[in-house]
Amino acid sequence: MYLCNPSVVPEKFTHITGGAVTLNKHVIIGSGTVILPKVTIGEGSAVGALSLVNKSLDPWGIFFGCPVKRIKNRSRHLLKLEAELNERIAQTNNCEPNKPQYLTLPSTGEQASKVRIRAVAL
Repeated sequence: MYLCNPSVVPEKFTHITGGAVTLNKHVIIGSGTVILPKVTIGEGSAVGALSLVNKSLDPWGIFFGCPVKRIKNRSRHLLKLEAELNERIAQTNNCEPNKPQYLTLPSTGEQASKVRIRAVAL
């Protein structure tokens, strides 16, 4: 049941649709953007502020509007920078890329805990 003014409206009359919203890796969403249910935003997509996303978006695009429209393609140079950063992290930590590493945290009188970290993004 949902309240609408002083009366109560049964659910079958509200027509509310729910569903998952999936944001893939390297997605940017501008402030005030509304994303409707059952939508997937593809990897690397950017959505401008105050946009309405009412359908799933293709990867590596720049979108804007109400409803959103593809403005242009987004550069994939970010992927090269990410790979370089992950390689640098792996070299700094003397570990293999994509292999989980363990970091021992200082204890506060209790047994030190181990936290699983990755040298590269998943």
